[in-house]
Amino acid sequence: MDYADLRARQPRVTAALSRLAVRPPAVLLLEGGSLEARQNVGLFWAAALSCQGEEPPCGGCSACQAIAHAASRDVEWIRGEEGEIKVDTVRALRHKSMDPPAAAPWRLVLITEAQAMNTSAQNALLKVLEEPAPRTVFCLTLPHRDAVLPTVVSRSVCLTLAPEAQPVAPEVGTWLASLAKFVGSGGGDWLSRTGGGVESTLALAVVVEVERAVLGALRGVPQGPLADVFTRRGDIVRLRQAQLLAEEARMRLQLGVGPGIVLEALAMGLWRLLA
Repeated sequence: MDYADLRARQPRVTAALSRLAVRPPAVLLLEGGSLEARQNVGLFWAAALSCQGEEPPCGGCSACQAIAHAASRDVEWIRGEEGEIKVDTVRALRHKSMDPPAAAPWRLVLITEAQAMNTSAQNALLKVLEEPAPRTVFCLTLPHRDAVLPTVVSRSVCLTLAPEAQPVAPEVGTWLASLAKFVGSGGGDWLSRTGGGVESTLALAVVVEVERAVLGALRGVPQGPLADVFTRRGDIVRLRQAQLLAEEARMRLQLGVGPGIVLEALAMGLWRLLA
């Protein structure tokens, strides 16, 4: 893994992790970003806890190399991206977490896409955390902290990844600019756009970008004109409501409601909400 590149793309989080590695928290929760970014930052944390170099993680020592190749004896990696994490998998951690580290100062239990834990598994994790081993720490990655039980979040130090720029098709970008103008002022050509024929794939792409813009505003890292409107006009309550409007629009598209109707209703709902 190229840690220099990761530090450049996630400077705030990686700097915080380097500081925390001196005295790691019992549970670290990494939210936001893409699945790949969350996984890479989770491995950065694993390497920071095990690295033998002067400025951990160096990426070149034997500990860093073992983590990069998923061969470290001091990292227990449970991959929620591969499917549901069941209670028996988490219960097994009770015994594994009690083992002392094999070579590193700390043993890390890394649970990527932790939202894949069912409720029973999350409750089992809480029981494991109630009896912490002296040299074992946990790291959970997931899209948003609301995806796990509040009691799990309350036991965690939470860090939010910066959203990484996602390529937006030019046509989708044009629609987003039009939507931003309509939501911000009630004007522009949005209604004439939705009044014509709109392909369902285009409508879904626009809704996905609306969801992304709301998330950026919620996390305080807006990107793009629509996210800027959300940041200027919306408080936390309104932004949560905007999130619900976008989720409803996505659901209606999946149910086969006309794309133009869905986009027009979404825009009107956002305009009324933020007016």
